[in-house]
Amino acid sequence: MNAILNSPFLGLTMCVVTFLFGRWLQKKTGSVLASPVIVAMIICVAVLVAFGIPYEKFAKGADIISWMLTPVTALLALSIYNQRAVLKEYFVPVLVGCATGSLTSMVSIVGLCKLFGVDQAIAASILPKSCTTPIAISIAESHGGVAAIAVCSVMIAGVTGALG
Repeated sequence: MNAILNSPFLGLTMCVVTFLFGRWLQKKTGSVLASPVIVAMIICVAVLVAFGIPYEKFAKGADIISWMLTPVTALLALSIYNQRAVLKEYFVPVLVGCATGSLTSMVSIVGLCKLFGVDQAIAASILPKSCTTPIAISIAESHGGVAAIAVCSVMIAGVTGALG
């Protein structure tokens, strides 16, 4: 058992298997609420808690997935580049929409954090919620935020955005 807990494949395998199960469940049920990310997260947390597995042991393998986020973000840029003709045609509406959405998001986060007296580190972690995960981590950490909270914020924003 100790060999399994100390292997980086524990976290990696748990992430992949639970995500694939989540994809199967979403296809089977047809429900947007059965998001593979949410299903995987719930199952992984439940397994860690039920078996008393320390997060650090899980994170050894799960960090491999985090490490892959940077190249995936570069692929996102490639997808955007491939749509450059559409972006040129609708440059002003896209620019105005992105700027308005970003400004609204940031103002609402800062306003709500001030209203509820949220700690500066938490506010700095939540603020970049509408970025990609690697960018949000970098922004949060550079402003004194907590990377784990930034990741959770990005996931929540992404999943709720996908549900809408």
